[in-house]
Amino acid sequence: YAIPTSRKMEVSTRFETTPSGKSTFVTHLIQKYRKKQNRILRYYYFTSGNDINYVSRLSRKEFLQSLIEQIHGEYNDVPFDRSQRYDYSPEKLSTLLTDLGNYLKDRGKYLLLIVDGIDHLVRNNPQASEEVLNLFPRQLPDGIICLVGCQGLQYLPDFIRRECECEKIFRIPPFTLPLCQ
Repeated sequence: YAIPTSRKMEVSTRFETTPSGKSTFVTHLIQKYRKKQNRILRYYYFTSGNDINYVSRLSRKEFLQSLIEQIHGEYNDVPFDRSQRYDYSPEKLSTLLTDLGNYLKDRGKYLLLIVDGIDHLVRNNPQASEEVLNLFPRQLPDGIICLVGCQGLQYLPDFIRRECECEKIFRIPPFTLPLCQ
């Protein structure tokens, strides 16, 4: 994991070589947080070797649609503008994150957004990776924390790498399934 030092971005990154159990660990972490009534948005670029949706999962359109639909589904009790419910544009995602972040911050809460498998995106769809990675805001809204998972910092956009100092990077050692839980 890497944690930025400035308040501009609340982004963490985690990386290690494959297969080490990183994504399994994150999945179990999400389950534990949700059991405590915490709401989390997540997007996995890689789920398994036989994922029939793998190619579409690498697209900008799928990323935007998934996150926007998760916001509407997870936070249907939050009073923000729901017009253009099926607008899957970068602007709509930015507006929703800002509105949601402000709402949560005012209540002493936050949203944890997890994006895992950035390395799969960069390796397997280099043309789209630039478009997708540029969807990440240069400054996350207050109330939003983002955890980004990949196999190495070289897969991250420069602006995220600059925010993450080396002494704040936590390498996840390889572990077995029982250790992930």
